[in-house]
Amino acid sequence: MLKAATFQRILIPFDGSAASSRAAQIAVGMAAALGGQVIFSYIAPELTSEEDAKRTLEPAVTLAEQAGLKFETHVIDGATDTTSQAIANDAQNSTCDLIVMGTRGREGLARLLIGSVAEQVTRVAPVPVMLVRPVKDADRSAPRIARILVAVDGSHPSNLALQAANDLAHALGASLEVVSIIPDLPFTMGYAYSDGGYLPPFDDDRYASGLAANSQAILSSATQQLGHAALKPVSITTSSIPASGQRIAAAILLAAENIGADLIVIGTHGRGGIEELLLGSVAQGVMHHANIPVLLIRQNKLATVET
Repeated sequence: MLKAATFQRILIPFDGSAASSRAAQIAVGMAAALGGQVIFSYIAPELTSEEDAKRTLEPAVTLAEQAGLKFETHVIDGATDTTSQAIANDAQNSTCDLIVMGTRGREGLARLLIGSVAEQVTRVAPVPVMLVRPVKDADRSAPRIARILVAVDGSHPSNLALQAANDLAHALGASLEVVSIIPDLPFTMGYAYSDGGYLPPFDDDRYASGLAANSQAILSSATQQLGHAALKPVSITTSSIPASGQRIAAAILLAAENIGADLIVIGTHGRGGIEELLLGSVAQGVMHHANIPVLLIRQNKLATVET
């Protein structure tokens, strides 16, 4: 189970962009609510002067000072590692338990083949990563996280995500919505021909009932898991939601929109290589299209898991 005092040292990669500024606003608000501290990490391009680095970090420092937070600033030579690896190394060396960073959410072939720094960080970081997109509405620059949605599918990564979401909801005084998406039937078979004879028709209704029952079983298991947790959120609601012709990721995003969620928490298996690039995953679909922060919990990257 995740430690109760999770997310006490939050690393925020900051470069002065709208995306990193939004991430800093979210992270500073979280740290203030959690009684934690923040570390602003600037991966400096070559020939960056000390004055330029200080100027870049100044807005982030002002945020932390206004919130009364303890903070550190790190200026890291960007020539020694890739930006993503430098961020991951800084998180490791600074004993952080969360990275909160901005993402521009690029679409299309460029993202698939090249990836973004944020996406690369989710693959190499030793701790959970929260991705934050910039918003145009200045009035929503630093919203309170009052409603958290966590998507579960019964896997070990989703169980870890459930634990993290539960502890975070408790610490922030937020409500927790646990959702399980019922996938659509993969296809309708009808009659099929095999070895010289017709097979009986595929029972769509029975298969659909099985999918719905499995979703309910996943929610029952999640409810049992939360019942054993020492920490309790303000409220917990569970929902089994049909995909209704959408991809699983799209159904999760719609559920988050319908309840007015401020944060989505999701587990990811963290697959690598060409399979991940071409096929994608539910977690990737959510993080690429969400307009609210997304907290990714990777099974093989959690340094804060107790055995």
